[in-house]
Amino acid sequence: MQIMFYNNNRNILKIIMRFAMSDNVSSNEKSSLKESKREKFVRLAEARTNKIIDMLDLLGNCANKNIYEYTPSDVNQIFSSIENHLKDAKRKFSSNSSDKTSKFSLK
Repeated sequence: MQIMFYNNNRNILKIIMRFAMSDNVSSNEKSSLKESKREKFVRLAEARTNKIIDMLDLLGNCANKNIYEYTPSDVNQIFSSIENHLKDAKRKFSSNSSDKTSKFSLK
């Protein structure tokens, strides 16, 4: 068994979960190490929110007119689509809807 040290609690949780799924652990021990619904939500919501923030930062890099050429219409299309998807995602938290939304493309 290899032992690794991590500073991050999520990595520790991953190691614990891997250990819990191994054959050397009894089913009672596995169930006590299971991630709760709240813990799973926090883990996924944080990761996905941070990915979105990173992608928005990258999108902001496209605003450099020395490197890229775009029109005000392009910008409006991009942010209208983002705003619509954001509204849809927010709506899902207030209802049980799981509608899929379409992908974005400039017209």
